[in-house]
Amino acid sequence: MDIQTFLWMTFGIFVTMATFSFLYKDNPFYKFAEHLVVGVSAGYFVIILWHNTLVPNLFQKLQDGDWYMFWLNSSNPWYVIPAILGVLMWTRFSKKYSWISRWPMALYIGLSTGIAIPLEMSNRVNKQLYAMMSSIDWSNFFGSEGFDLLSTTSGFAQLIVFV
Repeated sequence: MDIQTFLWMTFGIFVTMATFSFLYKDNPFYKFAEHLVVGVSAGYFVIILWHNTLVPNLFQKLQDGDWYMFWLNSSNPWYVIPAILGVLMWTRFSKKYSWISRWPMALYIGLSTGIAIPLEMSNRVNKQLYAMMSSIDWSNFFGSEGFDLLSTTSGFAQLIVFV
């Protein structure tokens, strides 16, 4: 085993033991392991966001434009609008400008509500109502025997059972 593998395995064992040390009580070794996991996870997800979301979905769509024109001369300039709204969401972390982040949030919530409510009504309410309704033969409403309330062939009895 080379020295690099030995050092990384030793570090992994130390971090594992530091994590398990919380079972005894809260201590500096556990705090180190906790902060290490949170920091590495945050850095990892920033890199994943950059390479899997921003580059293919924003920068590659705008690559035919120029940066100095803020990509307004691109063939897809409307991709700049969600980018600006996404940047405005980061104002949440400023005490002075945190109110600005309410505007993109309100827009996102309004759009998703406007899309979701009609779809839910269509899928969960309207389709079930249409499936429940059946046509009634009004031409022979009382049946062939005349009006008989207890007859199962009577349309009136079928109507009562239906309701």
